Amino acid sequence: MKKKEKIMKQQKKNFIEGTINNGYSKKMGEELFELIEYFGGYGFNKAHSTAYAYVSYQTAYLKAHYPVEFMAALLTSVIGNSDKVAEYILEAERMEIEILSPDINHSRIGFTVEGRKIRFGLEGIKNVGQKAIEEIIAVREEEQFKDLFDFCQRVDLGTVNKRVVESLIKAGAFDSLGNYRSQLLEVLADAFAQAQRIQQERSNGQTSFLDLFEQADDFITAQVKLPEIEEFDQQKLLSLEKEMLGLYLSGHPLDSYLEQLQKKRNMISKDIKEAKERVILGGLITNNREIITKNQRQMAFLTVEDEYGNFEVVVFPDTYQKYQEFLLEDEPILVVGKVNQEGKVIANKLGSLTTADFSSSSKKKAFHLQLEEFDQQKLVELKEVLVDSPGINPVYLHLLIEGYRVSIKLSAEYKLEVTPKLRKKLSKLKVKHSF
Repeated sequence: MKKKEKIMKQQKKNFIEGTINNGYSKKMGEELFELIEYFGGYGFNKAHSTAYAYVSYQTAYLKAHYPVEFMAALLTSVIGNSDKVAEYILEAERMEIEILSPDINHSRIGFTVEGRKIRFGLEGIKNVGQKAIEEIIAVREEEQFKDLFDFCQRVDLGTVNKRVVESLIKAGAFDSLGNYRSQLLEVLADAFAQAQRIQQERSNGQTSFLDLFEQADDFITAQVKLPEIEEFDQQKLLSLEKEMLGLYLSGHPLDSYLEQLQKKRNMISKDIKEAKERVILGGLITNNREIITKNQRQMAFLTVEDEYGNFEVVVFPDTYQKYQEFLLEDEPILVVGKVNQEGKVIANKLGSLTTADFSSSSKKKAFHLQLEEFDQQKLVELKEVLVDSPGINPVYLHLLIEGYRVSIKLSAEYKLEVTPKLRKKLSKLKVKHSF
């Protein structure tokens, strides 16, 4: 049942009075009411809970025993939601499952299994609809596509229009055929026009001069020559992927900054709603919306992206005036602030990720870990957890060895980024910790 707060408050007094009248203490009445109130937040009856538990068991079984198939199905189920797709791709990579780029000769509608890998589905590409995908798959079943020109001449251009082909090129679906995306985008208009002309002639029953030759395809391909130009740089290629897929697949613009980012921040985007203290986050500014307040002062609303997702940043006028030089789209930034109830960061300091370092003013403190007994296996597991959370805070390990208490300051490579996720992992290992 979902609780109605006003009614619950009205009933609390009556409930406690009834408890006392029935010979029980006021304290017991208050404790019991608190339990009822807590359950009222979101409680299930037994039948409902059993059904959820059974589905959870089935899901866990499939993920454990058929991880690639499970993740492919999970990704397909959210294929229209780029944020969820990005989240599940990260989980797949954590499970050491490689996600292959979309491919004109191998991708199907949804995500599909290829050995121990998962192929990105064509439906996950912007502007590529189901009818176009069905046409592409039907044509390639006769024979795989050789190049862009072969593709344009064979598919129905009324269904697979120029916008669809452009989106496929930008997403990297033609990469396996051996040409640069820059070259294909440069000749797309000519290739498309030529293919339209050929298809129109054939639909009118005309025999093209080229059809008289057995190697017509090779001759046609030669008519639209690929320009001798360089491929786009890595940043441009990633930008095209993000535009078409809603996420970065073959890399991330932050890759070259990750080491700095991990040392300087104390929070990541996906844990932001659990933050209770001042946070330091970093990433790329993907959107900057600036407004003028009623007092004719400028402020900004930023969308910042790290390798785990996006977070929103509010920059009020005083902060904006101090740090506006850093508010550039596609630039790496470091943000210090507090998280409000809506999960947005209210910034009080901003700086370039490459030059700023707020760690010295971030109340950098030692993180203490305590083991009640020496356990070799637990230490191995603990090491894995620590290595997975690099940061700025030094770590002290306290343990009991043959009746003696020993304190060890761990080396710099085990400095931590203290996040809610880290605390959960330590609690699961039953390692006491304090900050």
